[in-house]
Amino acid sequence: CRSTYMDRTIASARSFLAGLFTSVKINNKIQANGPFEIEVQHFPDEDMFPNPNVYPILDNCHSIKSLYTSLNDDHELKRARRALINHIGLTEYPHGIIELYDDIVSRQAHNFTVPKDILELTKDFDIMSAREYVYRASVYFLI
Repeated sequence: CRSTYMDRTIASARSFLAGLFTSVKINNKIQANGPFEIEVQHFPDEDMFPNPNVYPILDNCHSIKSLYTSLNDDHELKRARRALINHIGLTEYPHGIIELYDDIVSRQAHNFTVPKDILELTKDFDIMSAREYVYRASVYFLI
């Protein structure tokens, strides 16, 4: 298995490996005969994710913090993100809807349950994720 950025790899590996090495027949317990090995690269060399070290023009794009700071409090994305963050008991969360939704989709893909209240709060996150990508990039075009 090959990935790039270490932090994202660690965050994603949990759901991936749980889905790969569990079975409902054995009560969803992980069964493996040895350690898992995932090849990663250091952040400056990451090539599978928008990397400003490779494409400096990306530095002009919004960070998650600057994007959500720039949105009005009643903006749909800001309200949806805040509602989920509050619901799961966080006061702050450094990532956007994309990362929040990725965890939910990973759980569903591996047949883990997701509480119905969470599913209701995130029912439009697929579309909102796409909008978040566009909004983050659009600041460059407005300069």
